[in-house]
Amino acid sequence: MENLPDAMLENHGSITLLRPLTLKARHWCAEHLPDDAQHFGEATVVEARYVQDIALGMLADGLVLA
Repeated sequence: MENLPDAMLENHGSITLLRPLTLKARHWCAEHLPDDAQHFGEATVVEARYVQDIALGMLADGLVLA
């Protein structure tokens, strides 16, 4: 069976939107991202300089990214 993504990263230049697609990804975000993070709808706004660390953390914890 193919692994479906838990979260999607959308690059918009200076910011990236992190969209959790599964409950597992929403729990990961709630546990690892700051409480005062900026949101755009259901997505979390991430500055470009933090995207790699967040993505690597999600992957290390077994999440699948798109």
